Amino acid sequence: MDQSTAASDFFFQVVFVATAMSIVSGAVAERMKLWAFLGFAVVMTGFHLPNGR
Repeated sequence: MDQSTAASDFFFQVVFVATAMSIVSGAVAERMKLWAFLGFAVVMTGFHLPNGR
């Protein structure tokens, strides 16, 4: 894989995780404590980004 393909793949994965997190944040708005959501965001981001490649 060349460098431009790797960069575009990384950018796609970052945007995918950001979209997934915005969907979840909209679904749990005012139903979940902030620290619990931030913990969930870290776990979800740590799971999705490495496994998307």
